This record gives sequence, C-alpha cells and structure tokens, in this order.
Amino acid sequence: MKALILHYANPGACPPIMRVGRLLRRRGHRVRVIGLARAADLYLSTPKDCADELRLVGGKTHRRGWDLIRFALAIASALIRFRPDVVYVSDPRTCVAFSIFGHLTSAKIIYHEHDAPRAGDVKAQRLARSLVARKAIACITPNEMRSRLLAESAARGRPVLTVWNCPDQADLERLTRHQGEAAARPIRVVYAGSLGAAKTPHALLEALALAPAARLSLIGYETRSARGFSDAFRAKAKALGVGDRVTIEGPLDHAALLLRLPRFHAAFVAFPLDTDDANLLHMAGASNKTFEALAGGLGLIVNTSEAWRTMFVDRGVALACDPSDAHSIAIALNTLAKDAQGLRRMAERGRRLVQTHWRFERQFEKALPYLEAA
Repeated sequence: MKALILHYANPGACPPIMRVGRLLRRRGHRVRVIGLARAADLYLSTPKDCADELRLVGGKTHRRGWDLIRFALAIASALIRFRPDVVYVSDPRTCVAFSIFGHLTSAKIIYHEHDAPRAGDVKAQRLARSLVARKAIACITPNEMRSRLLAESAARGRPVLTVWNCPDQADLERLTRHQGEAAARPIRVVYAGSLGAAKTPHALLEALALAPAARLSLIGYETRSARGFSDAFRAKAKALGVGDRVTIEGPLDHAALLLRLPRFHAAFVAFPLDTDDANLLHMAGASNKTFEALAGGLGLIVNTSEAWRTMFVDRGVALACDPSDAHSIAIALNTLAKDAQGLRRMAERGRRLVQTHWRFERQFEKALPYLEAA
C-alpha cells in the first residue's frame, strides 16, 4: 500500500502524524509525507523513520495565500506521480488545499482532526472539512467528545474513531533513556507547549508562592495572540518573589523534549475550565504531553472536569485542581512535594498504564483495517 500523508504545518510539530508514518512503514507500507516549512519551525526535525519520502513546502517569504498554493500544487504532483492508495488528510487547513486537487485521485481518504475549527476560522476551512470528512472512509479525532462533535457537524454517516495521542515504541525508548534522573528535591514541575494565559495562568505563579518546595519550568513558544507573555510572566514571578524558581525556555524538537521530560517530577496539564474553545475544553486524550509525561515517570496536575478525573485521577496518576485558583493549585503542588513515596507510586502506575494500555500502536489498531483494506 502507498500512503500519502498531508499536514498543512511542519510534521515535526505533530507527533501523531509521525507515529502514523512510523507504524505504516513498520507494517511494510510506503509512506510519503507533505508538510509545510516555515522560518519559525527551524528548531523542528522529522525523524527519518516516519516517511520514505518527506517534502516540506515553503518559500523564503511565508504568505498564507502563496503557502496554500504551493502546498496544493505539491499535493497535485504527488497524486499524479506517487499514485497513493490512501490519502491521509490532517486537520481543516489541509482539507482546503486537498479539496483543490482532490478530484485527481480515486484513493481512499482518511481524515484525522487534531484540532477542530475555531469560531473565528475562515468558512473555507469548515466547508472543505465537511467535504473531506464526508468522502472519507473513516475519520479520527483524539477525544470522545470531539468525535461526537465531528460526527454531528461534518462527518455525517461516516465512521468516526477516537484514537488518543499516546506515545509509540520509538517515543517510549527516548522517554525511558533518562528515567529516574529527576533530583529528589525540590519538586520540579514542567509545562510544555504553547504559552499563554489560558494554559499557563498567573494563578500558577501565585500558587508557587504558596508552595516553597516547588520549581516551575515552561518549555514552549508564544502564539501570535500571546506575544510578550514570557516577559510578563517573568515580571509577575519576580514581583511575587518566586522569580528564582521559574524558568522559561524556547520550544524543543519533539525528540529532545522526550529526553528532557524524565528530569521533572510532575507535569502541569490543567487546561482551563471556563473556555468556549472546544479544543481546549476537550483535551483529555488529545494532549500528547500528558501521556508522554506519564511514560516518562511524571505525575500529573490536571483540572477538575469529569473527563480528566475519570481518565487520570481515578486511576491514581494525577491530582486535580482548579487552574484559575492559586490555592487549589498550591494544594496539589504541596501534596506532591510532601509525599515522595506517593509521587513515586503515581509515576510507576502511569508508566505501567502507558506501556500496557496507552500505547499508540494499540490505540491505532481500530483504524488500521480502514487503511489496509484500501
């Protein structure tokens, strides 16, 4: 089977795309990936084992219109020359480019939605998403509620599968390379991902002031809407007297991040509860960093929603807090700091869950028949 994977961004920033490519190649299929290259993504790399052929589209000037045209032309070329049996379309923006030349192929289509369109996104994305989803032999999302919303809004009558964003074997090998290297004290908490007030609230700093045995590291990048966030966060930390316990560094390549995670004790993944962004609201199962942290031997600090409690707190691998309440966060931090044995037990349970149940290869089993039947 020949599979063409399309992702209108750098594939190195999308672990599920890399895992799909790796898995298909291990099963003897030929994989070609087309992604987008942008100056801001120079720190990223896509492992060679993810594709037989990788093409990153982009010019010296990155204008949305020109990027879309270049990307669509690259798709047309691949459809004609590569002649894939399956086209794996990733996310709504990719749907726009694929829809322009999709008529050139009779290949089966899989639509994998990592992030649903937001309220302010252009109508073309929603329209193209619906067209691709209804032509697909199957659609995939990383969260049960997102699957339901996709089925209701776009993929009417098509199978919609839920595949959590868990690590695969290659990820686990990196995560276990430095396992157990976190110093005993102070407790080191990490947040990795896009930086902004929604995911890394100032309440986190106020909680740090109430938890003297904890340190916080942020690893990531500022989104367009959060420019200047890092400077403001540092200033707030200094004003609260916790500046020496807070570090912020730029984004890391995925492989490099996996090597770093085991050097921390816990991951802060308490996404906001009061948001109208469906992607943030329904992150249980969708957050790569959550499962990667567990595989690396970290405990979790999650929010108090039913989905997160059921999936992580009730399984004994996380503590819950209200991410908008400094005192609630501080209770979680102090509990982890004071109960070293409890944290070790939490870490071991998390590692076992990922290794035995929450691995990508096992999660993706439900999708393989749709791909390989093509």
